[in-house]
Amino acid sequence: MTSGYLVDTDWVIHWLNGHAAIGRRLEEVRPRGLALSVISLAELYEGVYYSRDPERNERELHAFLRRLLPLKPIAKTYGDRILVIGDAGGFTKPTTGGGIFYSLLTASLATETLVEAFAAGRLDEEYLERYERRWQERLGQELRVGDWLRQLVTRCTDAEIDTLVQAFAAQDVQALIRRTARFNWHRSLILALVRQKGIAALLFRSLFR
Repeated sequence: MTSGYLVDTDWVIHWLNGHAAIGRRLEEVRPRGLALSVISLAELYEGVYYSRDPERNERELHAFLRRLLPLKPIAKTYGDRILVIGDAGGFTKPTTGGGIFYSLLTASLATETLVEAFAAGRLDEEYLERYERRWQERLGQELRVGDWLRQLVTRCTDAEIDTLVQAFAAQDVQALIRRTARFNWHRSLILALVRQKGIAALLFRSLFR
């Protein structure tokens, strides 16, 4: 998804509460791409909770967000005088949808690149391409492994998801999680989990559907 519009959180709250003009505007710009900060999701759900019809609005919000949140980085995150960071660049964790850490990290890498660019007097696409190389070095494998797991899990049936949850509750798997898990870096844990025979067999079976 290429994000063409940054949507204010209040707009979505008003839309959920039946403000027709805002609803029409959101539908008008949606095909051209929308971006909404993950940091604002707490405010969105608070707005739903205090709305006139929270149950219906929560369902509509879920449907809206499924079309809104990026699942992987956009094809190109640099251009002449442009660097794309955070949610606008599709930098969210494929496993959880969280984006705060990746937003901070890509902002830091973009800042590093821009300091060099201003010093060199170069804000052209060729020079700024180094930003993409930097985030690929830091996040590329992490994003690819997380997306690979997400693709496998989304192919699983409800019964297979139940089996996975039961497998994760086993004492040896819990011990593995405690040894391997890192809050913002999921690749090592994912690779360790798929080496578990039962989990591996279940996930790879979904490949052939």
